[in-house]
Amino acid sequence: MLQLLIGGFISLTALYVLLSLYFRSLHREMLENRFDAGGEQGLREDFVRQGMVKYDHSLGKRALRLVYLVPVAVVVAIAAQLLLLAAVFQVSDAAQVVAAGAIRGYKITRSPMLVQLT
Repeated sequence: MLQLLIGGFISLTALYVLLSLYFRSLHREMLENRFDAGGEQGLREDFVRQGMVKYDHSLGKRALRLVYLVPVAVVVAIAAQLLLLAAVFQVSDAAQVVAAGAIRGYKITRSPMLVQLT
């Protein structure tokens, strides 16, 4: 179980790093294109550097951390549904065990055996 958790964490970390690099590259390219289109004052490198500093403190950069939270939330939601299904099964299984015990107590075992075998 621990190996599965560690493997999942490593996979999510790799995904986070790759998405972070990709979105950073897209933002840098957008800043360079905006500067090349004109209307911006100063040096290109300074403009891009200031834009990247703003990007590093932006909500979009922080929202990327959802890479860790969304899969956990999905697993919890699926597990909750499966636990409900298991609870329903426990009720029906308990009723079957009680009925089998009652039939055994009445010493009527041949017909339930035939039903189970067919």
